Amino acid sequence: MAAAANYGGPQREKLRYAVSDAEAFIQVLKDMGGANKDDIFLLIEPDKKELIKALENIDIKIKQAGKEHRKTEIIFYYSGHSDEDGLMLGEEKLPYNIIKNSITQLSADVKVAILDSCSSGALIREKGGQMKSSFLLDSSYNMKGYAFITSSSEDEVSQESDKIKSSFFTHYLLSGLRGAADMTGDGRISLNEAYQFAYNETLGRTQKTMGGAQHAGYYIKMSGTGDVVITEIKRSEARLEIEKGLQGIFTVRSNESGLIAELQKKPEQRIQIGVDAGEYHIINQQGSNISEASLRIEKGSSVTLTSQIFTKSKREYTFSRGDKLSGYHVLPFNTQLFPVFLEYYETALCKATISLAGSYCGKLKGASISAGIDIVETETKGLQFGALGNLSKGKVTGLQISSIFNMAGADFKGAQTTGIININKGNLKGLQTSGIININKEDLKGLQITGIFNINKENLKGLQISGIGNVSKRDAVGLQAAGIFNINGSDFKGLQGAGIFNINGNNYKGLQGSGIFNINGNDYKGMQASGIFNINNGDIKGFQASGIFNINKGEIKGLQAAGIFNYANQNNGLQLGIINYSKKAKGIALGLINITPKDGMDILFWADNQSVVNLGFKFNYNNLYSIIYQGLIYNLDDSTGVGSGYLFGWQIPIRQISISADFGFFANFAKTNIIALPAAFIYNRNEYISGYKTQARLSASVKIVWNLSVYAGAGLHGKVKPTFSEMFSSLSYSSLSKVSRKDFHSIVFAGTGYNFNW
Repeated sequence: MAAAANYGGPQREKLRYAVSDAEAFIQVLKDMGGANKDDIFLLIEPDKKELIKALENIDIKIKQAGKEHRKTEIIFYYSGHSDEDGLMLGEEKLPYNIIKNSITQLSADVKVAILDSCSSGALIREKGGQMKSSFLLDSSYNMKGYAFITSSSEDEVSQESDKIKSSFFTHYLLSGLRGAADMTGDGRISLNEAYQFAYNETLGRTQKTMGGAQHAGYYIKMSGTGDVVITEIKRSEARLEIEKGLQGIFTVRSNESGLIAELQKKPEQRIQIGVDAGEYHIINQQGSNISEASLRIEKGSSVTLTSQIFTKSKREYTFSRGDKLSGYHVLPFNTQLFPVFLEYYETALCKATISLAGSYCGKLKGASISAGIDIVETETKGLQFGALGNLSKGKVTGLQISSIFNMAGADFKGAQTTGIININKGNLKGLQTSGIININKEDLKGLQITGIFNINKENLKGLQISGIGNVSKRDAVGLQAAGIFNINGSDFKGLQGAGIFNINGNNYKGLQGSGIFNINGNDYKGMQASGIFNINNGDIKGFQASGIFNINKGEIKGLQAAGIFNYANQNNGLQLGIINYSKKAKGIALGLINITPKDGMDILFWADNQSVVNLGFKFNYNNLYSIIYQGLIYNLDDSTGVGSGYLFGWQIPIRQISISADFGFFANFAKTNIIALPAAFIYNRNEYISGYKTQARLSASVKIVWNLSVYAGAGLHGKVKPTFSEMFSSLSYSSLSKVSRKDFHSIVFAGTGYNFNW
């Protein structure tokens, strides 16, 4: 089981790789740990209740598995925020003692918990306790108990790296589980080997970071003999072997999945790494020498790395702390007629560059103007302007302007503007504006404006506005507005407004408003309003309103109002519309037709002293109902014909008996039949509609067998106006006051009905 939480509350910086680390951990267990798909669970951004409940459900599965298997094991992995007291799950805190007790009390024979979070070492702190020196390494496996591994001590931070796109600890833990930790060479990676490898590599890598050295910790309480084996190399889809004689730091990258493993190898070692089939790029660093190799590994095969495969590569020129030059030379002024990609320019610090065809330098501190393309290899501090485009592979602190495109490969703290496209893959805290498209794949805290659309795949805390559309697949705490559409794939706490539609795939607590429709795929607590329709797949605790219809596949605790149709899985609030539908109805629905499957629909047949026979459809909604019916009439102003009516009522069920009261209207069609009725109603109402009556009734029904009922009752018909047109053109208080007692007629009726529910 794995749980991940990037969000640790409003006072903490949101993590970038906690979720991806958990997904990678799960994948390694599936590929090399022999874990079945049905036995793997991943929780993303859980709260306290969800995490504890998940452990309880897993314990049920463990007990069931214990009846069929000799030994049961569980590995719990957590990646996210924590402090000295507990795990930070969103705005909640789960104390260490609760999570520790929940894990140790599981029914599994072996319980392993791995925590990659700040101060996680506080979990294994015990007064008067003493950690055992090592895991038991006997080859026979007969151990019972639990083990806790933490990424840092109780007073240390656990650190992430943008370069490896992971936390240091999980990165090296997974490298070890893939085979780098196999010190015995038996192809099996034990818990002890994985911990020792992750401890050493994490400590070595973090000693010079801003966060300081990070010491992983462990505590075990096991009895028996043997060692807990986590992964086996032979289970992997393919294998990469580094032969004896090669040495140094090896970095293995997949063209599809990115960084797979990183390890330091001694000449006498022979190391195997379990990988998936695919294309790989390997870099070997030995002191100041760097070599690289590219190869493809087929499924079921094993490829051996030899010295002949590698070719020498150039070192990356860098700046050390304090901005001291390391391998760079300064170019006060650089001009080129054609783009030149030489090592001389790669190691140049450019103060100013003017070029008709292009410019290229390692670092820019000034201005770069080009009629072709500008390329900066590492960092830009100043201005880049190009008629064709700008490309900066490092941080940008300034301004990029281009009539075609701008691209910044790291954090951006200035402004990007172009006539065609802007791409920024780091934090944007300034402005991105484009005539065609803007793309930002990290936090956006400023403004994105484009004539076509904006794409942001991290938090949006500012403004996205576009003539065509906006796309944000992370939290949005600001405003999204577009002439065509807005799409947000995560929590939304601000405003989405579009001339065509809004789509939000997760919780939102603000406002969605569109000239056409809104779609929200999860809970929302604010307001949805659209000229055509609204769709929400989660609970509604606010307001949903549309000119045509609303669809909600969750629970309504507020209001759903539409000009035509409302749909909800469960209505605990109020539905207003011509047609209202709710699978589970605990609230109120007001409309011409209100439907809930639980109460279903009745088909009614009855006769009264006004009609020979009536056929009606009764739609039930809790204790409310509506009836639409057609009747065959006789003795109506010396003529015969048909009539149509509508009733809205309330019923009180008392065991097998139901008491009902309803009111409505009845229109008499004296000169036509039911087949010709629609044409007659449209083209000449007054000729065919000879009377318009109101009615009120009181009845009682008895269920006799199955869903069949019989009922009878009495009431009054009141003739308000002689014709349909007069009814709606001149109805007023004065006209109603002229109604006399003789305009009312008593009515008695009796019939039967059959209820259908689904």
